[in-house]
Amino acid sequence: KEAVLGDGDPLWTELRYEHIAPVLNALAVKAKEFSDIGESARLTGEASTGKIKKVVENLPRFLEAQSKLSVHTSIAARINHQLRNAGLSDVGRLEEAVIFGQATSKDIVTLLNEFRAGGKGDGSDLDQAIKLRLLLLYAASHPEKFDDAERTRWSKATGLTTEQLKCIGCLEFLGARTEKRKGVGGKM
Repeated sequence: KEAVLGDGDPLWTELRYEHIAPVLNALAVKAKEFSDIGESARLTGEASTGKIKKVVENLPRFLEAQSKLSVHTSIAARINHQLRNAGLSDVGRLEEAVIFGQATSKDIVTLLNEFRAGGKGDGSDLDQAIKLRLLLLYAASHPEKFDDAERTRWSKATGLTTEQLKCIGCLEFLGARTEKRKGVGGKM
C-alpha cells in the first residue's frame, strides 16, 4: 500500500519531529484508543433503527480513520523491524549507558564482538559510522581513559583506521576534553 504523508495528515503533523521511540508509543496508544472506540460503537443485541442509522452514517469516517492509522502503524512496524534487524536498539541503549557513565569500555567491546560474531542484529558487523559514534561518545564522557595507547587498542577492536580515529581529537574544538590530563608536577 502506497501512502504519502503530508501536512494534510494530522497524525503526521503531530509526530513528524519526534524521536522514533515516542512515535512508536504514541501510535500504540492511538491504535488502542481506536480499537476501544470501535468496540464501544458495536451494536448490541437490542439496536434501535436510529442507532443503526448513526453507525452506518459514521462508517465512512471510521473506515477512513482506520485506513490512515493503518498506514502509520504499517510504516512504524517496518521501521521497528529495521531497527531490530540492524541491532540499533542495542546500540542505542549502550550509547545512553556510555553517556551516563554506566557503561565501560568492556561493554563496548562486548557489543562490537557480538555483532562481529553474528549474535546481534542481522548477523553483520556494525557500520563504521556507528562504531565511530560509540567511540566519540566514550571519548567525550571518559576523557581520562582515552589516550594514544587506547586509540591503538580501539583501532584493533573496531577495525577503524587511525586516520578515522583522528576525528575523535576534533571533539576538542567543540569544547570536549578527549585526552588524559597531564599531571602537574611540584607541590605548593
